[in-house]
Amino acid sequence: APDIALLARVQAHDHHAATATDQTLVFRVTISDGNPSPFAIFDQVTVTIPGVASANTPPVADAGADAAVAAGASVALDGSGSSDADSDPLSASWTQVSGPPVTITGANTLQASFTAPAQTNAVQTLVFELTVNDGSATASDRVTYTLPANGTPTANAGPDRNALGGQT
Repeated sequence: APDIALLARVQAHDHHAATATDQTLVFRVTISDGNPSPFAIFDQVTVTIPGVASANTPPVADAGADAAVAAGASVALDGSGSSDADSDPLSASWTQVSGPPVTITGANTLQASFTAPAQTNAVQTLVFELTVNDGSATASDRVTYTLPANGTPTANAGPDRNALGGQT
């Protein structure tokens, strides 16, 4: 039997990226004797790669625990408990939702701060929202800080005493 030599011309990629839609690949093998001839034979196979949904897991925003704060105190807005299951880097943004307006320092970081306003005769509630984004998805969480009211002063002259005329 004569020897048969196969010459392969293959174009290959190191990887195949998944997409959300189906992909169809056609592989064709042509066999000829190397001479110009219309007698080449071929066969082909079609492979369909099903599409996949986005593999991104949304991040989790954690604005921290609600707390009471003192007037004039520097208050930390701590979003360091936020996370992303895919280990994607997170961008962050703090906004004030309600309460007496304050300036947020470092509003585009996970750890920001503000100075609590002066005390008034009413309880003050300040609400802040942390929004985190992993480049594909966004999540938000809120935290509430409460500033107690300035209490009404109380006079205390000590216990009552009975005094007789001329005694002190």
